[in-house]
Amino acid sequence: MSDTDGDERQAVLPQLAYQDPEAAVAFLCRAFAFEEASRLSARDGTLALAVLRTPGGGTVLVGGLTDQIRRRMEAVFGAEFRAGDPGWPQLGCAITVMVPDVDAHCDRARGEGARLVSEPRDHPWGLRDYETVDLEGRMWNFSQHLHTVEPEDWGATTT
Repeated sequence: MSDTDGDERQAVLPQLAYQDPEAAVAFLCRAFAFEEASRLSARDGTLALAVLRTPGGGTVLVGGLTDQIRRRMEAVFGAEFRAGDPGWPQLGCAITVMVPDVDAHCDRARGEGARLVSEPRDHPWGLRDYETVDLEGRMWNFSQHLHTVEPEDWGATTT
C-alpha cells in the first residue's frame, strides 16, 4: 500500500471483541465521546464490526466474540485456549487515547457513569491523564499532551 492510495489508516488499529458489542458501542460513544463511523451487520442482524472515531482523531474497531472465533481459537490452541471470563477488570492491557481536553473528557465519562480508576493528574513526561474501565472491564487511559519533555528529564533513557 502506498501513501498515495487514499487509505489513511492508523499504523496500529486496535480491534476489541466484546460479549455485547452493541452495548459496548453505545457506552463508548456516550461516555468517551467516540463517534461511530460505520458498521457491518452479521447475517443474523447482530453487530459484526463497528468503526469508532476517538476525540483525538484515532480509530478503534469493536466487534463480538463469535462462535466462529471461539472455534478457530480452540482448533489452534486446544487445551491452552481459555474462552471463559477474562476477569474484572481486565488488566492484561490498557488502551490509551489522546484527547484535546482530558478534564472535560473525564467529566463527561464520570457523568455518563464510567467507573474511574484515577482522577486526571499531570505526569513528569508531559502528559495529563486519567484511567477508567468500560462496561466489560477493559482499562482505558485518556491522555492530553501538555508539553514535550526529554526522556532523561523524567527518569527514562533514550534507546
